[in-house]
Amino acid sequence: MQDHLAKSRSLCRSFLRAASYLPDNFARAYIHKHIVLRFRDSLDKQQSRANKNPWRSTGLHITTTELSINRAIAKGQKKLNVLIRAAQGGRQCLSKVLMIVHGRIGRRKRELIKQLLEDDSDEIPGDTTALEAMLNEDRDGKFHLEGLLARPKLNSFLCSQHLNQEKDVRGTIKTTTPKIPEENIWGRTLPLKRVESIKRCWWASTLKNILPPLPRDEFERLKGLSNGKIPLAAIPPKRSPAKPLYKCNDKKDELQFIQMLRAPLRKIDELQINSIECTSQGLKMKHDTSVAQSQSQDWREKKIRCPRSMRRLYGKIWSLTSTISEDVNTGKWIVEWGHGSSKFMSGQVIRPHPRDAELFQGLEKFYVTSLTNRKKVRPSSHIAAPP
Repeated sequence: MQDHLAKSRSLCRSFLRAASYLPDNFARAYIHKHIVLRFRDSLDKQQSRANKNPWRSTGLHITTTELSINRAIAKGQKKLNVLIRAAQGGRQCLSKVLMIVHGRIGRRKRELIKQLLEDDSDEIPGDTTALEAMLNEDRDGKFHLEGLLARPKLNSFLCSQHLNQEKDVRGTIKTTTPKIPEENIWGRTLPLKRVESIKRCWWASTLKNILPPLPRDEFERLKGLSNGKIPLAAIPPKRSPAKPLYKCNDKKDELQFIQMLRAPLRKIDELQINSIECTSQGLKMKHDTSVAQSQSQDWREKKIRCPRSMRRLYGKIWSLTSTISEDVNTGKWIVEWGHGSSKFMSGQVIRPHPRDAELFQGLEKFYVTSLTNRKKVRPSSHIAAPP
């Protein structure tokens, strides 16, 4: 059990260390808070289970708890690798982290959807009689889908996302209302159970693919980062690796050479082979393998190396975000969506400048007329009969 505690403690510290190197101030603060919250929730769940069932820590259940803990640690290690690659500038991993931070996927998305599904200000009961009627309606505990869909805030947002959603996004909202046929294949009226299942499936897919709106200040921040009006945050410098106080022991290197020679070639890491250096005094081990590790990881994933690619990444996240506000005069909900940082992503057609078109003037005289006017003669599919 002490081994599991040490592994989980080391994993938590590695998460916090990797989060401190993210190239975004807002992302660093949110991921740090998210890591601490997840580890505390896991600790509280384990303590509550131990208090309810003290017999789980004895007997046969020790193996089951160890298996679950090992699976959780392995899952956390995979997520740690994603966070480390995002801190190193991996485009795909950093995009995933920014999607989590800005509520496009993950826990914050569910929290923003919950805020979107809250009651509008017009539906708050004005007196005691209306409050009692609302309580009597909700006493059965059923989920009123028609009431949620009739709310102007949610309805206007669903229609806006259906019209402005990106075409290359995997999950999109197909329809703004569930399509319920009047009759089944036998020409009879559709059963009520079937109607409820259709509505339930539609709500499940809609809530899965919905992209909830962000607050105005966060939306404007993404807009400024993608357009270049807000300067990009400086990447925090990494600490230099610790240097040993004493020189390495030659006997230890000799033991490593013996183990490498005895082991099969398929089990030897490439970094260990590259760390061997041939000198006039014999073979020696290079103990500083940070350069070799960075060179071996270049091929794995495309990295962000310039501010322009970082702004394009912010523009991609901004194109998936929106903000909603209520008009004071009309009382309607207005939804504003972002777009990409480039002119092509923003919907503007890129046309050549007349100055660039001068480079291609006068090329018509170099065309070969014999090649352009020559007709392609297809061979006949049948053989002519002899006379």
